Amino acid sequence: MISEARKLQLIAELLKIDNDALLEKVEALIKGAYAPTKKVKLSEKYGGALKLTDKEYESLHQQLAEMRNEWE
Repeated sequence: MISEARKLQLIAELLKIDNDALLEKVEALIKGAYAPTKKVKLSEKYGGALKLTDKEYESLHQQLAEMRNEWE
């Protein structure tokens, strides 16, 4: 495991860099170290998060339908 002191020393060295091209290379290296994050649809992420009973679910959808009708 990397110690906090090594991390701080590396940060200090990065702050001393004046070359933009070198900074871009370091940035690319850091970004490449992590796996790309998968885009998740909000409906997949939050679907079912409310944990409603069937009765509450029906009531919510009825209220949403009424709200949409009020705007029309």
